[in-house]
Amino acid sequence: MTSNTYEPLIGTGGQPSPQHLADLMQQGVRSIINLRAAEEPVDFDEAQACADLGLSYQNLPVAGGDAIDAATVQAFSRLLADAGNKGTVFVHCASGNRAGAMLALDRIGAGGDVEEAIAYGKQYGLDSLTERVRAIAATLPR
Repeated sequence: MTSNTYEPLIGTGGQPSPQHLADLMQQGVRSIINLRAAEEPVDFDEAQACADLGLSYQNLPVAGGDAIDAATVQAFSRLLADAGNKGTVFVHCASGNRAGAMLALDRIGAGGDVEEAIAYGKQYGLDSLTERVRAIAATLPR
């Protein structure tokens, strides 16, 4: 697993609007990681909006808690490390719950304590996926 070494540079949230993306860019965000799946409709082309603003954009579709597994966590950790090399990162889903879950799992995969990682994830939006994070944590190579 790739260790998340970019903690102070991360923001999370729900689906940003085009204006929110512009505001994030003005605040120093350089990369967007979108965890929403294709079946979650958005009323604008987020990838194009990011490109227009000069933001790096990656989409890792995580269609709910059942879609989170060790392979998804590894893919997320790689994206997060790459995005962090470019500067401040904003990770989002629809509400922030999946974003917080993935950050907690990234920390666990890097050898972090499960309960400390869950507390960390809750700072970033983890809520109803807490038990799913505990279940996935047991499957992660450490």
